[in-house]
Amino acid sequence: QGRMRTGVTAFSTYVSAVASGKTATVDCEVLAELAFDDPKKTEYAVAGVRASATFSGTFPTNGYFVELEVNSNQYTLRKGVAGSYTTLATISKTFTAGTAVWIRLQAFGTAVKAKAWNDGTSEPGTWDSEVTDAAVTAAGYVVLSMQSGVSSTCTALWDNVAMSNGLG
Repeated sequence: QGRMRTGVTAFSTYVSAVASGKTATVDCEVLAELAFDDPKKTEYAVAGVRASATFSGTFPTNGYFVELEVNSNQYTLRKGVAGSYTTLATISKTFTAGTAVWIRLQAFGTAVKAKAWNDGTSEPGTWDSEVTDAAVTAAGYVVLSMQSGVSSTCTALWDNVAMSNGLG
């Protein structure tokens, strides 16, 4: 498990990191707890799997990822292929302001699954979204990023980050 703090200082700035080290993998999962410094700001966070180490803004150029906006009651499952992005699902959820959110994202074979829940509640037994997609098949990385939608300093803390390559 690990921890990563990301922060930006101006409108529409972003920071991105490859969280899984130097080894790319095809079948993988990431579980992470995400907390923002101010739930009233417009901040976006992205967790991705099978992702490239190159980014277009907050999004990996290739890969599957979830995008969560701190003050929104939804999150989005997307894919990137050569810098072109497609929404696979938009999931409505009730997120509690000021409470951390857990995210689990998994890509095994052509199955891509995502779920999110408030800290302090049990992990749901079912996935919020399950899609079948074969557009991104190359090995990639687990990535974490955030972007500010305001003109002041924003910080996100990725905590309890755990990654699995699906090999048991």
